[in-house]
Amino acid sequence: MPAKDNILTRTDDFIKWFLPKLEKFPRNYKFLFGDRMVQLQLDLLEHLIEAYYQEDTLATGSGVRPSCWSMFP
Repeated sequence: MPAKDNILTRTDDFIKWFLPKLEKFPRNYKFLFGDRMVQLQLDLLEHLIEAYYQEDTLATGSGVRPSCWSMFP
């Protein structure tokens, strides 16, 4: 389990590192591009957390697809 804790911690650290970087973006990019980047990062963290707590789904082979795969046919 340490590997899963590691990816969650590193993703959280990356988000905390990236947010101050957005402050330096030009105004016309900050609100459009910056908002999208933050939303993608938070979605990634959410999906990683969901995967962390559904650890036995892959082991049992139940065939349940993660919700983040809904965009892929």
